[in-house]
Amino acid sequence: MIKVFRKAPPNAPTEDESPFTGKQVRPLENQLGWRTKFVYCGVLEMHLSLVTSKLMHSRPDNFILRCADKGEAWLHRRRWLLSWNQYIVFNLLKAR
Repeated sequence: MIKVFRKAPPNAPTEDESPFTGKQVRPLENQLGWRTKFVYCGVLEMHLSLVTSKLMHSRPDNFILRCADKGEAWLHRRRWLLSWNQYIVFNLLKAR
């Protein structure tokens, strides 16, 4: 999905910029000498927030987004569709 969004703004990505792939992220999870934690977001919530912000602009905290948040958390616990997320926050801490 991010590939679609990257094409929307003109000149947004640079020539050497590209989204991470699952093959690039997986090795980071098991790096020796590092404690890693990833926070994934945007597989459901991002897309639904675009719709609800137009249809329900006076209710930013709405039932649809709360359900999407729970659904996204459920998917992440099962490690399903991780590479479909719009954002991944990498937290790598040097192991002692």
